[in-house]
Amino acid sequence: MKRTLIIVLGILLVLILVGIWMYILFFGVSKPDVYTDLNFENTTDVIDVGVVSEQKNESIVDVADQSRLRQLTTSQVAGYQEVIKDASSSPEVYYVKSGTGYVYSIDLETGEEKRISGTTIPETEKAAITPDGKFILVQSGFGSKKQFAIWSIGEGESGLSEKVILQDVVDFQATLDNTFFYSLKVDNNIVAMRYATSSKTAEILFRVPFAEVVIDWGISKDGPHYVYPKPNSRLEGYLYEASGKTIKRLPVEGLGLSAHGNKDSVLYSAQVIKNNYKTSIYKKESGVVSNYPIGLLPEKCVSFIDQPSFICVITHETQFSPQTPDDWYQGTISYQDDLWEINPLTGASVYLVDTRAESGRTIDIIDLVINQSNSNIYFKNKNDNTLWLYLLVETKD
Repeated sequence: MKRTLIIVLGILLVLILVGIWMYILFFGVSKPDVYTDLNFENTTDVIDVGVVSEQKNESIVDVADQSRLRQLTTSQVAGYQEVIKDASSSPEVYYVKSGTGYVYSIDLETGEEKRISGTTIPETEKAAITPDGKFILVQSGFGSKKQFAIWSIGEGESGLSEKVILQDVVDFQATLDNTFFYSLKVDNNIVAMRYATSSKTAEILFRVPFAEVVIDWGISKDGPHYVYPKPNSRLEGYLYEASGKTIKRLPVEGLGLSAHGNKDSVLYSAQVIKNNYKTSIYKKESGVVSNYPIGLLPEKCVSFIDQPSFICVITHETQFSPQTPDDWYQGTISYQDDLWEINPLTGASVYLVDTRAESGRTIDIIDLVINQSNSNIYFKNKNDNTLWLYLLVETKD
């Protein structure tokens, strides 16, 4: 009896499971939509969504906030520029959103944010915007599939148009006179170029007889521009100055060399004896080299326009590692940064702001940009690529 009962129960269980399976197969609910994998091909083709209706977003900018350090975006930013369209208009910040290439503007007086271009450029990684707000240069894609193009920003809400494709670009930057500097890799050399947006023509600025370089672009096409090999803590670096179409070597060198300069002086850092990463100042007129008492990464500096001073980032690190700057490039370490004003000619240094104390967040500052009136500093937080503003000139109530 027990054996027969077990067999009967087993058969009933099998029949019940088969019935449930048949019900799910023919009458069950449909599979929910899946949005995490959109099956896009690996492409950087442009998608033009046509005219974008005016979109007024709730901006993160609190115009009632009188603090001098302000976060402008919560989204990741590929490039940005302060734009003043005419003498009667208030300053705006244009920025290009990473990934999509959408262009937005933020009115610094009202805090209003709106999208001014909905032309999608997939995989937008880096961008530069001219100060008149009329042109952008965009890098999209990664590795061997990188693409570079200059776009015209249409009037009103017409999006982007008049694309100009550039080939073999290494680096680029917008200029004060609404042109673009960019470098090309030609064989094993680097050719520095200038693209004039008004005439849509390009000209050669200078040539560098090696390929793996960093160009610290100057303000004007005649320079000075500073050139040095890509920094590596184990490789010797040498500094060159390009003025006009000539390039000459300066008495600056060292392991892991990086530098930032203007027409008067150069701030540079390198590994020295006993693996100490030290910062020095080279004064061009006198040829004197002096030690700066605090170590810093020169690429975290920006020059004032027509003034000898720099705005630089000084981290809370008391001593850099023997692998500096490699470990920071590789993302194995992150810095907590403060802003300082440094005058290399007088040796004066002015402490501006502790960004963590002011914001409550750890900010690893990169890509500093100063506006034409020397009143605002814009930068990104390397930790999340958000856009920030620091007011050099305190606003009045």
